[in-house]
Order: sequence, then structure tokens, then C-alpha cells
Amino acid sequence: MSATTTVDPWESDHKQARAAKRASDSVDPMVDEDLLKELVVGLVDEPESVRITVKENDQGKLLVIHCAVDDRGKVIGKSGCNIQAICTLFRSMGNFDGGRRLLVALENLALKEEADVRR
Repeated sequence: MSATTTVDPWESDHKQARAAKRASDSVDPMVDEDLLKELVVGLVDEPESVRITVKENDQGKLLVIHCAVDDRGKVIGKSGCNIQAICTLFRSMGNFDGGRRLLVALENLALKEEADVRR
């Protein structure tokens, strides 16, 4: 008797579907900024002052949060818990999406305020 090998047509379809899903799982670069802005807007009193800027280099992407001076404490949170949670979320998103580095930082407004006082 000869052994016949049967090919399950569903198996190849499932492999193709999984490959297509993996390709579509990569995060659109604008999604990062939009998600971060939505998270920060929910924390602050002056949502219209929230801006996100992006600095990219060969190591990854740095998302910088710009907000009103009075809202910085709310973004940071008690003992830094808010900003730490945001950084953790975006670091894990970077690991999920192909291992790219995705870092979040709050703009250092102290230097900016100091420069304004000197004028």
C-alpha cells in the first residue's frame, strides 16, 4: 500500500491569514502620537495646550509631551506614577511592534521658563 499525503486546504489559508494579520499589526506612526495625546488630554486641565512632538533617529522614536506649566504635575502624577505608566505602555508597544524603541518624555519647561525670565 502506498501512503497518500493529504493536504488540508484550510491550513494554507490559515497560514496566509496569520501572515497578513502580522503584517497589519504594525502600528501606524501617527497612532503613537494620537494615542499619547489622548492619554495626556485626559489628565490635564488645559487640553488645548497639549502638543506632541516627535524626534526620530536610528535608535528609535522619542515622543515629547508639551503642556501648560500648571498641568505638568498632573502629567507626572503622584510619585511619577502617571508618566511612568505612560512610558511603560509605549515601551511595550515598541517591543510589540518589531522591537523599535519608543520613548516618551515630558518637555523640560524649567529651561524654557528660565530663558523667558532673562528676556
